[in-house]
Amino acid sequence: MQRGYSLLILFILFVDHSVIGTCSILAVTAVLGETITLPCLISGYNERAGKKTKRIYWQTSNDTPKPVEAVHVYNDGKEEFQDQSEKYKQRTKLFLDQLKNGNFSIQLISIKVSDEDVYECYYQQENNMRLVCSIDLQVSAHYNDPVLSRFQIDNDTTQFTCISKEGYPAPKVHWSFSDSESFTDHTLENSAIQDNLTGLYSVVSNLTVRTNQSISVTCVIENERIQENKSAAIYKKVYTSPDNQGPDAPPTHVTVVVVLMVILLVIASVVIRLLYKRRLPFQTSRQNPNRNSNCTYKKTNNDDTAEV
Repeated sequence: MQRGYSLLILFILFVDHSVIGTCSILAVTAVLGETITLPCLISGYNERAGKKTKRIYWQTSNDTPKPVEAVHVYNDGKEEFQDQSEKYKQRTKLFLDQLKNGNFSIQLISIKVSDEDVYECYYQQENNMRLVCSIDLQVSAHYNDPVLSRFQIDNDTTQFTCISKEGYPAPKVHWSFSDSESFTDHTLENSAIQDNLTGLYSVVSNLTVRTNQSISVTCVIENERIQENKSAAIYKKVYTSPDNQGPDAPPTHVTVVVVLMVILLVIASVVIRLLYKRRLPFQTSRQNPNRNSNCTYKKTNNDDTAEV
């Protein structure tokens, strides 16, 4: 690994002093987990017309805050992986059969957030190393569908919370009301937390609204990089009555119906209990006909029969 690092430093120094030609930076957007091609096509290039390509070298740019890393190396007719940076091992592919046509593009497999960087391609035919392509790779990840909830702070104040996770880059959060002119009294607080391991963001947006009216609220999570919007909506119904009931109190007619149903259930229970008690003595007397009888028995001397 130490040898590879030394070769990389020597190559960078060589490039800084001997590069011929410049190129404009091409922006390429990739979605997390995809396989993306970093394009590099040399117009008018024909290997047969000149000398054979000696070296093709892909690396990350030394003009960014990130450290320079060797992405893919092709040298003297073969690929060399011993100097390749560890994070790119078994994740890059050069189109070997297209080199003679000036196609120096590479594929980058299973895109990660950490792959976001500026990539440069150099090639050498004789003694000069030429910078031929510069690619600004921008990574994006789809956010989960937002989850929208509400919490009633007091009669006139409601807090709406919108949460969305596992996206990239940090999104924009938009809120809208059913009547934006009527609900100007509100506060907004957004926070985005980035996972240190994956680089993905989770966003939490809290909207606090002061109103005693019914409102419909919509939260939109916007990922500008891939022009994707995901939204969620919630409706807050406020009931009012002459008794000055608070927000979300049920209407009066609903309360009356519930009370009447309870009264009817109580009356029905009492009636059933009274009917049951009235039938109970009658059933007992039928089951024990001799329980209260005043009959006496007289035993005779002539036989064992009893006379009533």
